[in-house]
Amino acid sequence: MMNNRSNLDTQAQIRALLEQNTEMQKQSLVFQYAAGLIEFIVLAYYSHSLWKNLAHDGYLLIPSWIQFVMVLLFSGNAVYCTHLLAEYMQGDHHVKSKAIAAVVVLLALLMVIITGTVMAGAPGTGAGAAAGH
Repeated sequence: MMNNRSNLDTQAQIRALLEQNTEMQKQSLVFQYAAGLIEFIVLAYYSHSLWKNLAHDGYLLIPSWIQFVMVLLFSGNAVYCTHLLAEYMQGDHHVKSKAIAAVVVLLALLMVIITGTVMAGAPGTGAGAAAGH
């Protein structure tokens, strides 16, 4: 009889710990989403500012909707890459192929941005020639 009561008490304590653990995991997930959103916003702002300041002439010739789309794609992919790389570093090796693909896409986006900006701002080529540069 005393063992049954002890077992019931132990089970109740385990249940309370499991419920507390579930609540902590939910809260952690909320914080992870918030951190990802903040990371995205900060990265988008600074990558856009960096693009504008490093290649001002080419940047001005690229339509704003293209700038917006490229910054969103670049920032979103960079956040996704950091998420996958963090998982991989924690031992989740099943994400390796996804991480490699995301890094390749990120590098391709960066090359498109750089190439497009250089071509748009270079005198005698593309929109730069049409604008009289």
